[in-house]
Amino acid sequence: GATAINTKGDLECILNKQMGLQDETVYSQFTDASGNLWLATSNGISRSNIHSPITFFSDKNGLSGTVQDIIRHNNTLYAATNYGVYLLHSGFIANGLTFSSSSFEKLPSIKEECWDMLSFKSGKYSVLLVVSGENIFTIDDQMNIKEIIKCKPWKIYRSISDSLRVYIGLESGIASIYWDGSQWLEEAGIPEIKESIYSIAEDEKGDLWLGHTNGVIKINFKDDHKSFRKILN
Repeated sequence: GATAINTKGDLECILNKQMGLQDETVYSQFTDASGNLWLATSNGISRSNIHSPITFFSDKNGLSGTVQDIIRHNNTLYAATNYGVYLLHSGFIANGLTFSSSSFEKLPSIKEECWDMLSFKSGKYSVLLVVSGENIFTIDDQMNIKEIIKCKPWKIYRSISDSLRVYIGLESGIASIYWDGSQWLEEAGIPEIKESIYSIAEDEKGDLWLGHTNGVIKINFKDDHKSFRKILN
């Protein structure tokens, strides 16, 4: 591969196959007027924009599948794909000599397709909510994973008017869960809504807007939801 060092002789980065280089045997190198680094390898010529702020991740970095959602939760980057949930371990340089590139790690407990994620914080309680094909999971700071509701969800959305409520767009309808400070409570759905809900938004009046394949549904809540709550087992 190739390495980049600064004027002090400290290692700044390494270019290898994990970073996208097609071959690690380098015979010659050249920097063009735009700052791109060209490398002549035993398997052709590679170009690297070593000054670019953009980093490309693929299965070479441990990330597999089609990425459906990306979120940063408690300073850690998570990616939801059709293979599950991955978290990013940032690269680092130790003592200016040893370089470790960024890589993704799959959370082994989640083996389902995942579509959406939400960072939820309330006081000292902090979890990542994950939407899979059959469930809603929570992931805490110790990477403990817990199923909190079994359903067929597509989308989750945290309410603006009541930040302790999370709406869930389902394959058939809309649901919601509520954090009461110690546990998640499942709230009653709206039986009249049977469409697949793919997007959710709330306006300043507290009205809910639901996007589905053939249009938009508006919901105006007039009653308090508390009477509909039940405890999740």
